[in-house]
This record gives sequence, C-alpha cells and structure tokens, in this order.
Amino acid sequence: MFLLPNDVLSLRVIKATNLIAADINGKSDPYVIVATSEGGEKNFKKTEIIKKTLNPNWNEKFNFYFYEKNEKFQLFFKVMDKDTVSKDDFLGSAVVNVLDVVKEVNKEFTIDLPLQKVKSGVLQICLFIERQFEENNTLQSTNNLNPTTIIEEIKPLQKENKLIEFKEFNNNCILYIPSNFKLKSSKYGSTSQVTFEGPKTNEELKESEILSFNNTKIMGNFENSCKLFINTVRKLNEQVSKKQENGVFEELDFTTRLQIVNENILQFKTFGWRFTNTDNKIVNVLNICVLSKKNNLLIISFNTTNKIDEEELKLFEEMLQLISLQ
Repeated sequence: MFLLPNDVLSLRVIKATNLIAADINGKSDPYVIVATSEGGEKNFKKTEIIKKTLNPNWNEKFNFYFYEKNEKFQLFFKVMDKDTVSKDDFLGSAVVNVLDVVKEVNKEFTIDLPLQKVKSGVLQICLFIERQFEENNTLQSTNNLNPTTIIEEIKPLQKENKLIEFKEFNNNCILYIPSNFKLKSSKYGSTSQVTFEGPKTNEELKESEILSFNNTKIMGNFENSCKLFINTVRKLNEQVSKKQENGVFEELDFTTRLQIVNENILQFKTFGWRFTNTDNKIVNVLNICVLSKKNNLLIISFNTTNKIDEEELKLFEEMLQLISLQ
C-alpha cells in the first residue's frame, strides 16, 4: 500500500495517560509536538497546552497533504511540559510508520504509542487516509453520486446571499457570486483573476470578506498545479503569521464537508488554513481547486476574519453546482 497523490492523511492526537510529573505540584502542563519524515525539524505542528494534569485530553486534528507517491511516511511525536521561567521539560517521544498502522483507506485506525526515554506514559492517536481518487485518477465509487440528487438536497441559505451570474471572467468560465459581493479588481490574460469584496464585517475596523477567482491552464497535471498555487500562498501566509506576536498558522480541513458533483468538474480539492495577518488578526482561508474536463484550472479563494461556518460552506456548494467550466 502507498500514499498516493491527492491523498489527505488526518492525524488526531487524542490523549495521553500516565505521564511523568515534571512540576513540583506533582503534575505537568503537557503539549505534543508533531514532526514528519518529510518536513524536517523546523516544520512541525503543536497541540494546545493542557495545564496541571498527567492524563491530558487534546482530541486535536492535523492534516497532511500528498502530491506524490509515498511509502515510508513517518510521524514523530514529542510530549513536552510547558514551563514559563525555564526550558520546557521532556515527557517522552514516539514514532510511527503510518502505513504500518493504516491498512485501508477511508477508515480510522486508533493506536496507543508507549512513550520512549521516560519511565511511563502512553500517547493515543488516530490515523485516517482520505482518498478520493485511485492511482489511475478515477473517482472512488463512494463519490460517484447523482448530480441531480445533490442539487435537490441544497437548502436555501439563511443569509440573504442570492447568487448572480458574472459573465465577464473569460471564455472558459461563468462565475456565480453572492449578490452582496462587489467587484474589486480584475486582470485578464492567459491567467485571469477577479476579486470581489463582501460587505464590511466590522465597520470600525473596515474588515471585509474577500472572494477571488483564478483561472489558468494546467501546469503538468492537476496535483502539481494545485501544489504550485497552494504551497506558494500557504508559505506566504505562514511567514506572515510567524512574524506577528502570538502568531498562529493552522491547517483546516473542509474536504469532507464539501460534496460537489457537477458534470463540468472532473476533480476538485479543498485546502484551508488560518493565520495571523499584519494587523495581528486571525484570518480564515478556504481554497477550492477545480479541474474542468477540458483541463482548465479554477482556483477559488475566500478570506475572512470570521469563522467559516456551515452557511458559508453551503454557499460554496451552491456556487460550484452552478459554475460552468468549459
């Protein structure tokens, strides 16, 4: 078994039990650092700190995206105790070869990892490989749904967000956008881009939701084109976040919450994250990469300082149901 391009590995750090005590009160303030065999020591993810416990429950989820075949992917875990006046204390480590645990895609596997280099402690995690496309690029049978059925299931939005046509994009695509978004900028050529600005979410701070569309030709294949665009934007956001005080960068998962079926869409992929912008505010980002049957790539980006809720996701479902890609 291999990890294939377009796979998403979901890791859920569930809990730890029987950790060693690092503080004089007989407790610890544990958190977990997660690194990968691909990312190196500088690229890692980290759970929240749970104070004064030897049996913390995190139940935090992290996603890892794959753009090429991989058969030796490893996850490295280090459990640490947070100290405010001195260096954080080591509470144990563990390593797991993902494909030694996950023997089947689209199925959860929970495992207990005994912590190494300490007297006691067990870390519990859950692994799940989401696969929408097989190696020959065909859809999994669970996703071969009837487009008519999906469209009929879409309920009207609670918000006053009626969709309107925007035909000026280019010859390859007709967009459908919320009526309360206004055109902010446009650029047309081999790569076309239009940006719309929503109503102010905070009049005093002049914050708006931004919705942008990029349409370009495929560079090699769908996975590589997604990787080229998404990794560039994600790295820029991550760098901005790291420069801010208390900056955070966290990947989010919208893939399982968007079920799009459209006769014009060959593939689609979602990417989401939140980061701290230059105004030290948390921005939530949703990106959807769509591939048409004629190899046109449409990338939809939605930026908001508000939490992306179910109504926004329903709006994107409706937009994609109506979108016409040539």
